[in-house]
Amino acid sequence: MADRYDKLNHNTLMASVGSMSRRWNEDLHVSKPQSIDDFFDVPGADQMIIADELGAAIRQVQILNEAIRSTSYIEPEPLPELVLEAMADQLDGPRPESAKAGLAELTALNDEVYKRLTDLRMADWSKEAHWGSRVISISDLARGVSRVNAERLARATRTLNALL
Repeated sequence: MADRYDKLNHNTLMASVGSMSRRWNEDLHVSKPQSIDDFFDVPGADQMIIADELGAAIRQVQILNEAIRSTSYIEPEPLPELVLEAMADQLDGPRPESAKAGLAELTALNDEVYKRLTDLRMADWSKEAHWGSRVISISDLARGVSRVNAERLARATRTLNALL
């Protein structure tokens, strides 16, 4: 899964994760009299649907948030099921009821992840947990959060721009 996110250092990761709530809300803003809900479940030219991208982001960030939480323990717990797929942005998720509800849920999740990461000592970022034979650090999980948010937001933004 080597990509540009694997090279992000601590400061860049914190900036990325910390800005995601704002970026989702800004990038999916639609000027009145329309709203994002007018385009929420409409397929774009590439057949992408904003509701699907938002639902997938929510599910994957939930999994990664839980993994960061459990890995930060003194005795890390085994990683949750599907953590590798979530880190690689390979999972879908249920569509939120509305864009407003989905953005609110993802904002709360991203803010929780950011606070969790902010509360960690620098040494904790290297803490590791196991998934099968794989060893995954909190830094790896934070890179997954950044990857999921950035990639899903880019697709949702492209879809919205194609529909406007």
